[in-house]
Amino acid sequence: MGQPQIDQTMLQELLYQSLEAEMVGINVYECAVLCAVDTQLKSQWLGFLEETLRHREVLLGVFNDLGLEANTQSVGRRIVAGIGATLVSVMQQALADGDAGAAQRIASECVCVAEVKDQLNWELLGMVALASQGPYAKVLKRAYERVHRDESLHMNHGRAWTRELWLHALGLDAELPLPDVRWRGAPLLPLPAF
Repeated sequence: MGQPQIDQTMLQELLYQSLEAEMVGINVYECAVLCAVDTQLKSQWLGFLEETLRHREVLLGVFNDLGLEANTQSVGRRIVAGIGATLVSVMQQALADGDAGAAQRIASECVCVAEVKDQLNWELLGMVALASQGPYAKVLKRAYERVHRDESLHMNHGRAWTRELWLHALGLDAELPLPDVRWRGAPLLPLPAF
C-alpha cells in the first residue's frame, strides 16, 4: 500500500486556519491577562502569550518555507477570526460587569475554547507530517516538534484552572494556586510522535 495522497487544498486551508488560530490566541491571552485576579494565573497566561507569539512565528516560517501567502483569506479562516473576536468580546463584557471573579472564570473558559482549536490544528499538522513525504513533511515535522508540547500544556493547564476556579466559586475545595496539573488527572494529551 502506497503513501496516502494529502489533499493540498485542504492542507493549505488547515494552515490558514492554524495561523489565524494563533493570532486569535494572542488576542485571547492579551484580554485574559486583563481579567486575571490570581497572580499565578496572570503570570502563566503571560508566559503562554509569549509562547503563542512564538507559535505564530513558527507558522509564518512554515508559510515562507512552503511558498504560501500568509495573508490569504478563506471562509474557514474568517470563521476562526470571528470566533476569536467573540471570545474577546465576551471577556470584555465580563470585565465591564464588574465581578472580577466571574471575569477571571469566563476568561479561563475562553482560553480553553481557543486552545481546543489550536491544539487540534497542531495535532492534525503532526499527522500530516507523519503521512507525508517531501518538503511538506520536513517543514511540518520541524514546526510540530517546536510547538506540540506547548499546546498540550496550554490545554491541560487551561482546563485545570477553569475547573479549580469553578470549584472555588461553588464553595468546594479548590487547589488555588494551582499545582502542577500533570498529576491531577490531566495527563499531557497524546499527540503523534516522530
